[in-house]
Amino acid sequence: MNIETIEYLAYLIKNNKTKPIIFLGAGASKSGGIPDAKEISKIILDRFADNPKIKALKEEEKTYAVLMDTITPAQRNDLLKELIDDAKINVTHSLFSSNDETRFDRLLFNSELR
Repeated sequence: MNIETIEYLAYLIKNNKTKPIIFLGAGASKSGGIPDAKEISKIILDRFADNPKIKALKEEEKTYAVLMDTITPAQRNDLLKELIDDAKINVTHSLFSSNDETRFDRLLFNSELR
């Protein structure tokens, strides 16, 4: 992973012919009511407790990524849609969804960038 200065990132965005995809950490959505990875993991463990794949996991294997992989794409989509539908727009969302020429093509929120 590269760590860059804000000035350099602004330069790249300004001089790029295509609109960037921005990845934000959990803090960007947490204040809007979207749970972080730990909370989503707990929801999965509660909601899908009877899932054989989850039952077979050791405690240390019950990470966000592994748990998301144990549920079907439809279950994952339904869960994330539910969580997003209940969210409130916050300053960060407004900033990145403006309609001016700096608008971003896509804005991806990821609660666990590691």
